[in-house]
Formats: sequence, structure tokens, C-alpha cells
Amino acid sequence: MKEAFNQICRYKAHSYTGLFRYIQIFVVSNGVDTKYFANSDGDLNYKYTFFWTDKENNRITNLKYLVQHS
Repeated sequence: MKEAFNQICRYKAHSYTGLFRYIQIFVVSNGVDTKYFANSDGDLNYKYTFFWTDKENNRITNLKYLVQHS
């Protein structure tokens, strides 16, 4: 997931600079775990990535489940 996070940081800085201003959250996954983080005009920091949870505060780590039920 850290590499996916770093890839978003690279894209934001060098490739799609204008487009990334309109994205509010990013989702990164390694196929087993899935996390999200908020976009910022400043630097992004991996320690501000979070697991999604349901209304009973159960962690949702499966990307497919997260997309289908959110």
C-alpha cells in the first residue's frame, strides 16, 4: 500500500497536477488490505491513511466489498 501511496504522490506532483485538485479522497489497496486518505494542497503523509469501517466500527479491508457497500 505504501508503494501505491507513493505512486499517487508522484502522479500528483508530476503528471496530473490540475486534475488532482478535484479529487477529495484516494483509496489504496494491495489486494488484501485497503486504506483511504484525504487529498491536500500540501504534502501527503502516509501516516494519515485510514481503514474504512462500517457503522458498527468493523474494519473493512476488502476493496471489492468497500466499493459495493459504500
